[in-house]
Amino acid sequence: MHSLLDWILKHDDGTKYGFLVVGTGMSQEENTQKGRVLLLHTKEDEQNQVHVRITKMIPFKSPVYALATYGETDLVVSTGKQLQVFRFNPVDRRSVNLSPHGFTIDDTMQKLTLLP
Repeated sequence: MHSLLDWILKHDDGTKYGFLVVGTGMSQEENTQKGRVLLLHTKEDEQNQVHVRITKMIPFKSPVYALATYGETDLVVSTGKQLQVFRFNPVDRRSVNLSPHGFTIDDTMQKLTLLP
């Protein structure tokens, strides 16, 4: 696990959905790494026990190093030298990648370029 975010996702009708968002990295064969984002939904029962379930998993070709929210329904994901932005609909649990090719960051961390 490389990153963790507590996220209250707000729907247009005012309904709020709470998630824990986890960014991971996994070693693969031949010195390669992959990553994923997990959206976890937590719920406390009558006995004060917390239950966790995965509501969404998004795979990446590189480890996920950082996460941030943007607005009320968008999630920014940092993988390697790339940023991607996802918009979530909490009702149908769907996400749309607003930057399917991502943004790349140069080595000086001063220039952000939208990939074609």
